[in-house]
Amino acid sequence: MTEEREDGPEPVWRPGRVVEGRYEVVRELGRGGMGVVYQVRHREWGRDLAVKVPRREMFGAGADRERFTAEAETWVGLGLHPNVCGCHYVRTIDAVPTVFAEYVSGGSLDGRIADGSLYSGPPRDVLARILDLAVQMAWGLEHAHSMGLVHRDVKPANILLDDGWTAKVTDFGLAVARGTGGRESLAPPGVSVPVRNDGLMTPQFASPEQSAGGALGRATDIYSLAATIVAMFTRGPDWLVGLAAGEALEDHLATAAADAPEIPADVAELLRACLRAAPGARPGPMAAVAGSLRESYLRATGRAHPRRVPTVADLRADELNNRALSLLDLGRPGEADRALAAALRADPHHPRANFNSGLLRWRRGEITDERLLFLLDRLDRELDDPDQGVLPRALVEMERGDLTAARALLEAVRPEQEGHQEARHLLRTLRGGGIVHAGCVETRRVPWRPRGRAPAGHEIRMSADWRLSLTPGEDHGVRFWDAADGRESRTLHGHGDRVTSVDMSADGRRAVSASWDGTVRLWDLASGACLAVGAVTPWTRGLGERRRREREEAERREGRIAHRLYIPPHSPELNSASSPARLSADGAVVAWVEADGRIQVWDFDRAGPRTTIDGHDGASHLELSATGDRALTCYGGRDDGAVRLWDLEGGRTVWEVDGRDCSFVRFGPGDRTVVTADAERTLRVRESASGRMLGRLTLPEGRHVTAVALSEDARFALIGSWDGAVSYWDLANGRCLRTFTGHRERVGAVRLDPDGVSARSASLDGTIRTWRLPGRFEAALRVSRPRGHGEVSELESRLDSLLAEARAAMGAGAHARSLEALREARAIPGCERLPRVLEQWKELSRRTARVGIRSTWIAWRLPPGGGMALDVSRNGRLLASASRDGRIDIRELSTGAPVGSIECGRPGVGVLRFSHDGAHITSLGADDEIRVWETETGRCVNVVPIPKAHQKVLSGDGRLALVAHGVEGSIRLWDVPTGKCLRVMPGPFPVTGLWIDAENRRFLSAGNDGHRDPHSQEPALVRLWDLADGRCLLALRPESKEVRSVCMTPDGSFILAGGGPEKPSRPGGPWLSRVHLWDASTGNLVRTFSPVPQEAFRLKVTPDGRFAVAAGWRPEVHIWEIATGRSVRILDGHKGGGALALSPDGTLVATSDGEHEVRVWELDWELAARAPEIEPTAAPRSK
Repeated sequence: MTEEREDGPEPVWRPGRVVEGRYEVVRELGRGGMGVVYQVRHREWGRDLAVKVPRREMFGAGADRERFTAEAETWVGLGLHPNVCGCHYVRTIDAVPTVFAEYVSGGSLDGRIADGSLYSGPPRDVLARILDLAVQMAWGLEHAHSMGLVHRDVKPANILLDDGWTAKVTDFGLAVARGTGGRESLAPPGVSVPVRNDGLMTPQFASPEQSAGGALGRATDIYSLAATIVAMFTRGPDWLVGLAAGEALEDHLATAAADAPEIPADVAELLRACLRAAPGARPGPMAAVAGSLRESYLRATGRAHPRRVPTVADLRADELNNRALSLLDLGRPGEADRALAAALRADPHHPRANFNSGLLRWRRGEITDERLLFLLDRLDRELDDPDQGVLPRALVEMERGDLTAARALLEAVRPEQEGHQEARHLLRTLRGGGIVHAGCVETRRVPWRPRGRAPAGHEIRMSADWRLSLTPGEDHGVRFWDAADGRESRTLHGHGDRVTSVDMSADGRRAVSASWDGTVRLWDLASGACLAVGAVTPWTRGLGERRRREREEAERREGRIAHRLYIPPHSPELNSASSPARLSADGAVVAWVEADGRIQVWDFDRAGPRTTIDGHDGASHLELSATGDRALTCYGGRDDGAVRLWDLEGGRTVWEVDGRDCSFVRFGPGDRTVVTADAERTLRVRESASGRMLGRLTLPEGRHVTAVALSEDARFALIGSWDGAVSYWDLANGRCLRTFTGHRERVGAVRLDPDGVSARSASLDGTIRTWRLPGRFEAALRVSRPRGHGEVSELESRLDSLLAEARAAMGAGAHARSLEALREARAIPGCERLPRVLEQWKELSRRTARVGIRSTWIAWRLPPGGGMALDVSRNGRLLASASRDGRIDIRELSTGAPVGSIECGRPGVGVLRFSHDGAHITSLGADDEIRVWETETGRCVNVVPIPKAHQKVLSGDGRLALVAHGVEGSIRLWDVPTGKCLRVMPGPFPVTGLWIDAENRRFLSAGNDGHRDPHSQEPALVRLWDLADGRCLLALRPESKEVRSVCMTPDGSFILAGGGPEKPSRPGGPWLSRVHLWDASTGNLVRTFSPVPQEAFRLKVTPDGRFAVAAGWRPEVHIWEIATGRSVRILDGHKGGGALALSPDGTLVATSDGEHEVRVWELDWELAARAPEIEPTAAPRSK
């Protein structure tokens, strides 16, 4: 929004006004049929821009807006050319797409003709100036023509000049757009008017076909350019229509005024040709016209034209980011996404493109607010100037409603920082009170959690007004609470075992409970009396059954049981592990599901059973409608399952849908909707009457649904999760508007208050929290500071010079000088991660030492399912990945482009290896067969069956296989080409890790000691073997109880072992794993790396031997410097598990996680001429 808005047919931006908190209006530059052009100063950039604000009535009809946006989009797409006035971006202000263009300080050619400054100086200089401008105009128009755009309104007023007489053609694309205004009227000379061909023309410069309303092509711009050149020679047009421009030329040649420049004969001949009436008779293309004018310049002045033929500057991340925002405001979201993707390819860490991309993904529901903040925080750690990330994070906090966090970020912006003015504007917005602060506004403590360990399925049920609550209690009781003040009203006793399920009527008068004692009980909460007991087939026999009957008889005598539910004798035991007992809103109807899937329904008012329904086989989840006449059940098997809505009066299924992995069911407000959730964290909302899907969303990894509340109109949902998070969702867009944190344990109940501005949640941590929901503030997308063609060209020239200097120094072996030049090149704005810069940096990295990591980013990724095993070809070109369905995919490692695939026909491939020449791929799978495949054809050329093994590894060339057999406790060496077992070696039991060196000379094994005791408390054992004769060369005992992976540095000097998780030394502490490093020649322990909160079961060493890379079950990949043991980088976002592979040059890391989603990470290494050596610390030799 603007700080000031004036309604009316035309927007008015008065000098001094500040628009959008950043654009200060300097002056009005002009106005015409389209609207008004202003000069504004961007307060952050300290740069002037030209802003073209269209008339509002241009957008009354959809077709008008579409035509305008199409043409404005074309102008945006013209890119950077020295003779085109660049359109930096388009932003929607007051619902009107507003064009922000390059501000050119020298005014227009029309103005220079009028004030006579075009003609200052000697005649020879004037002629040179006119011809130079003519060449530049032709260049600018040729660029437009090469992009498929015809200008249609070339005239002196649309040629802008800077102080150095550089000509820039302007108003590209808006010629047609202005025609959408629809006001046809007579206009004074020089003013554009609409014509029948949906374009715009200025009559004095219009071609004959344009005046006639005919089809327009590039030839019409050639005609108008010639008329403009004639006007420069005649000191302005003295004709009224373009058809007379040729006659004016001839008149000037015959009777030129004394103060008018003389037209050279060859120029006159060219102009005559360009002014021919027939478009096909005119010369062309525009580049040829420019060439002829340059030749005329040489003949007229005696010297070559001083300007080089221009080229279009490459668009970098800044320009691509701005183009994306323009396309978005012009209604082209798909093209905007592609432009943002291109910006991030050009610079994966571009702050504004990352923010814009992330914000748009959040609004589309692709990521949550938490994930976006995580990504921005991770980006901050990668930037040289982390302050660049402050404003983006503040804007996200404002949109999600965390004004406290936003204010703290904004107040930390220093005056000298870029964005200080914007931060001040946002702080004023916060203080204005127009944005709602969303967060916890009240916390009430209710100590309902049992003093002992909470049982599985522990529930919290609330009354409709949330003043009362019910929970299972310790001592086999049911606890009834006054939730308003946190007091326990009473404990209901009667069950003989753990209470697994409770429910309460809407008014809090009645309750139902189910227990492992095989009973369902109905309670009067006001008196605490048990109104009825449903005896399900008991879980005990003998004494347990007799005691249960004795207890029930005593309760009946004492009047504590009013009725006994009749349960048909066929009923088996209640599925008490997960199926709850449920109560209707009025407390009259009770329902539960038995272990065989039958649904039992009992009507309390009739003191007897209503019906028994044959439900699912083993149904595990049930919900009862408020009226008690319908039930929702699900059986959620992994491979099958169903969700059913039942008509309890008729005992029939109303509808059934797929319910695979279903783990949660609920009715929505008024029973009009139903909600289901599955183990994959997908929540679905359906229409209750028909089962029709109304909306769906997917919660982030590790966040499973435990409670749901829908708004009355089913547009919004509040979701509670196992981890204590409460999230507020827009169901229409599948978007998480806000994630609230504060609860420390599972959320058992949630509610959206009727006012639509607040919500509540109850958690097992003993608290009820009231939350204020976020409002509708929308953060502005961030525009990059635009650069003109001159600035970009200067940077390009500087970059080319530095890259050439670095290459020459590299060729001469002067690596320090080459490194210095490349560092300087990477410091040029927008050049740090350009592909050609990175390629040269990588080339230098092969000749220098890597001493750390500058930054990392994901080069590409594949969806889940494709990464059970990974390997990279020896030339670093290909990546092979094994999918869950038994396919080996082969892709370009650098881009992810598919190359081929091999259909194995057998899932479970766990090991892959390319041959040295890449012609074959060897696979080892769960079927205990070694298979060799031709990479190009996918044909299987060899099969080697092996005994069942639990650890398997292939040599670097795929010719040898080591397999460990658990039953025998042995390690076998197989020759793959011949299929022969070469050797059997005794191994530890069980073997937990195997590794073969690149030369097939030695191998490592890891496992427990040879006592064959899997429960031994002895430390793990790492052995180094001679592969040729099977001798054990070295035995090492790490401090870890077990070792999950082993490997050696490429030169064989050091051994690394990754340990399994170890029990924390203090209660509640993290389970940590360690990586150990030994000297392979002495067996001395060199060091133990900093511990990590995961098991390092995938361990690799970079090809230079200086860094170790480890992956485990935690969502991160760790990289250590071997020389120091320090952690140099953590790759976040990895979901744990899976496989790990490195490129031969160590610049790419391929990972797959627990869902087998493949990611390829780019490692941008910090380089130095020298690097520290690995020096052993004083340590005794391992034995």
